[in-house]
Amino acid sequence: MKSKIQIKKFIAQCDFGKEWCIVKNKCNDIVGKDFVHKGLHPVSKATYQDFEDWLESDFGVGDVVQYGNTIGILNVVTPEKVSLGAYYARKKKVLYNTLLIDRRKLSHISKELEQQFHKDLLSAGFALDRNNLVIVESFMPKAFSFVKMQQGESECIGIVDSVEVDKIKFIVALDNNEFIKDTTKTLTSDTTFCPFTKQDTAEFNTVLCRNGYKWEDNKLHKLIKRAKKGGKYWYLTDNLTVKNAVDMDTRQSKGRYMSGNYFTDQKEAIEFMVKTQQLLASRTKVD
Repeated sequence: MKSKIQIKKFIAQCDFGKEWCIVKNKCNDIVGKDFVHKGLHPVSKATYQDFEDWLESDFGVGDVVQYGNTIGILNVVTPEKVSLGAYYARKKKVLYNTLLIDRRKLSHISKELEQQFHKDLLSAGFALDRNNLVIVESFMPKAFSFVKMQQGESECIGIVDSVEVDKIKFIVALDNNEFIKDTTKTLTSDTTFCPFTKQDTAEFNTVLCRNGYKWEDNKLHKLIKRAKKGGKYWYLTDNLTVKNAVDMDTRQSKGRYMSGNYFTDQKEAIEFMVKTQQLLASRTKVD
């Protein structure tokens, strides 16, 4: 059974010519509308029947396979071309290099051998990016970095607290799309990490905001509640009195919100007013 990412990869590597619309419609039925796109740099010609045959075949990009006396990971699988992107050389040294092969000599391997290959690949300084099925330089996260962690089909993305030999702790994360705080994950032989792109960071910051948090100065901060546009809020004036205003998303309202001088509850605003007045009074108190 081919994964959605493998189907996307096969489509990207092939040029279907006039049959592209038929292939795209088939993919829309299988993996959902607009998940696959025409390849910008295809490496092979293909037909719709080639696609159907491949769906029923054994191998796809990203699979770890036996090829003759070696084991490697497939980086191209098309009707015209099949190749390994990394494979064992002598004494099980992993070579990161494209090797054209004969698809007829491929065979399956055990789960244990597959996990060992990924472990050896990582030791050689590389890893499989399972979101794009490409081999990339391996990445080990540091504290306060934004990372994607993959273990098989499972994915956890978030902000790192600490990393040890056998585990990683996240300050906050999306674990298979579930938002969680202060979680620890065990590292296994098939664990790989990828740093965030700018787009990943922007999307994760949106998730944080949606859950009432923001990341600033290497610290997780809780966001204060904000009124909807046209809603009422309270703030402390320069004279330390409480006054209300209507939030029309102006620069002034944004400034008060960002500084923390913004309350959707009048009672809370009054409590802060009293505390602030007491703090100022203590500055001039004679001991």
